[in-house]
Amino acid sequence: LRTSTAYVAAFFLIPSATIQAQVTEISAEAVAFHDGMVGNSDLTGMTTYRIYAHVTSAEDFVGAVYGNAAEPIDISTTTSFFQHPAGGSFGTDLNQFFLTILPDLAYDSWLTIGLDLAPVDASQEGISSIGITAEQSAFETGANFVLNSEVGGSWFVLPGSSNGLPDEDLRVLLAQVTTGGLLSGTLNIQCFIAGNPFDEQLMAFSFGAGAPGCIDAEACNFDPEANAD
Repeated sequence: LRTSTAYVAAFFLIPSATIQAQVTEISAEAVAFHDGMVGNSDLTGMTTYRIYAHVTSAEDFVGAVYGNAAEPIDISTTTSFFQHPAGGSFGTDLNQFFLTILPDLAYDSWLTIGLDLAPVDASQEGISSIGITAEQSAFETGANFVLNSEVGGSWFVLPGSSNGLPDEDLRVLLAQVTTGGLLSGTLNIQCFIAGNPFDEQLMAFSFGAGAPGCIDAEACNFDPEANAD
């Protein structure tokens, strides 16, 4: 464990020499629009988003999301994030069995690299982290995730796991969030180009989602495309 931590701490502080960008953007894609109760949670007016890094090759490996005072990152909303009491900080904290009995747990807000459930085979691994305990604690209360400490931190998977490889649409999942507000953020990504741990890209990407406007159908400025007041 000490070796892995030291390795990750080093690779999110060393600037990359490569000029070939493999992550091209980060997107926030709406996957569910809520209107009423889900299980025991009232999610009225909320939208669930999945945040993805987009790469250019099926062999590109997203190893880490990192931030510090010089390169701060955030996942922010104009309201708050839905956090299920049975949820976890990472997507890999979730178990399929509990999703069948707690339907609202499926819309919990969490961080990840690649996985939205606990690992199911030896090629996958749980998400590791360093230096983000306080930031995760705040996020678990529904607050914005903001990482701007002097020491910095990261969530990551090590080379050799399948988590960091893209799906068939050349995307790597980084987070899921549910909110009734406007979503925005900036994330720093470490990508191993073509899976080569000695050829990396370190770059910041910003994203946003949500349509502002009145969601009350009786209001004079009602906008059917809006999902946040």
